[in-house]
Amino acid sequence: MRYFFQTPILGSDEIIQLVSIALVMLAMPGTAQRDGHVRVDVFDEHIGVWGRFIGDLFSRAVGVYLMYLLTWRSWLKLREALEYNDLSNMLRVPFWPFYGLMALGSALFAVVLVLQIVDLIRGGPGADD
Repeated sequence: MRYFFQTPILGSDEIIQLVSIALVMLAMPGTAQRDGHVRVDVFDEHIGVWGRFIGDLFSRAVGVYLMYLLTWRSWLKLREALEYNDLSNMLRVPFWPFYGLMALGSALFAVVLVLQIVDLIRGGPGADD
């Protein structure tokens, strides 16, 4: 449409950035729940069942910690954006709902990771092979 009307679409970069936040952050928990994330099993043969078990627990524990940090920081930024009425430059869209979506998505992703840790521990090594 930009070339058809001979004028750039006002705020297209902002729209793409803000919609991407919502799309990615809300898709992460569901994708993790369905085990849809890309995983490369390069070392599985070399580390054995116990190595994979420990690696799966460790990676999910690190993920929970990182999602906790992201949730906390997003929540703080949401409150700050509300207090100072932060708006995007071009379209003047408020930022706080997007910080809220980021906090929600990362919190849900952390919950999914915790549930996966519980399932791994209950199943023991080699249960997910």
